[in-house]
Amino acid sequence: MELTRQADYALRCVLETARHERISAKELANRQSLSPSFVGKIVSTLARAGILETHRGASGGVQLGRPAATISVLDVVEAVQGPIRLNRCVRTPPACALVETCALSPVIHAAQDAMVTALSVSLEEVLDGAAGVATSAHVDDTPVSPTRGTAHAGGVNGTAGGVATSHSAPATTSTSGQPYCPAAVR
Repeated sequence: MELTRQADYALRCVLETARHERISAKELANRQSLSPSFVGKIVSTLARAGILETHRGASGGVQLGRPAATISVLDVVEAVQGPIRLNRCVRTPPACALVETCALSPVIHAAQDAMVTALSVSLEEVLDGAAGVATSAHVDDTPVSPTRGTAHAGGVNGTAGGVATSHSAPATTSTSGQPYCPAAVR
């Protein structure tokens, strides 16, 4: 699953907003090198969701709608692109008649749970660097794939071939110790 461009930009905008008490939409667009009109649409969507607040006038601008500790990455993503689901079998109720007998269902549910857990980190934790992913270590020497962000065969952080087997977060450093940002890989 890949985040939409709108979700990626929304996360960047919300994190930038969290760094300031109040910031103009124009300044937000400039700081993130984004189109002002696209930022306007994102801000409007996030304001409707209560994640951001907008204020008009000379001292207006954009600010967080609630404390950064109460806004998760998942909140932002789902505000702009809707509920994150790996497959229709993880919906409530499941939209697949085979969910009870499907051998893949437990795997998909585990991956869904791991993804939701990883994205449930608060903006405050992200900004403080306390999200838990920056210090994760690999379980073997298998290099991180630059196009996938997971190890090729041996697994990363409790993963088996890229499928989470526990609630550990994905690695954000390569085996060489270099920072790795999945959002930056296109």
